[in-house]
Amino acid sequence: MTVESGVFTILSTSADLAAAADVPLGQLPEVVRRAGAVDPPDRWLAIRWEEPNMVGNLGTPRFTLRAHDRDQSYSWIDAVLEAAKTVLTEVVHQHGITQVDWIGRSSDLVDDGYETLTKYDTYVVAAGLNTGRT
Repeated sequence: MTVESGVFTILSTSADLAAAADVPLGQLPEVVRRAGAVDPPDRWLAIRWEEPNMVGNLGTPRFTLRAHDRDQSYSWIDAVLEAAKTVLTEVVHQHGITQVDWIGRSSDLVDDGYETLTKYDTYVVAAGLNTGRT
């Protein structure tokens, strides 16, 4: 499993994140999307992967998790980003990921293209061998 797929799986199968997003767990994969997804719902999370920081031959994957809300609620955005932060930073040897470190959160933003309120968190991922734990 790739690091990108591992992060998506962790987020899209989290009961805690589904509760914070106020959606049934089975609908969470529709809320957690890769950046640039077309026709998103009114509220969603977008995962955007950045170029890895290279040290020699090794790179550290880095991504942002952006929450969007067309209903104009920073409280929903804050709740889902906090839930995602908890889920991701508790990862230890799951889906090929050794751990996920939270770097920080943006200020309140507006996305003129999607016409949403938005904020994002930045993470780095330490990836290793898949231990078989899920």
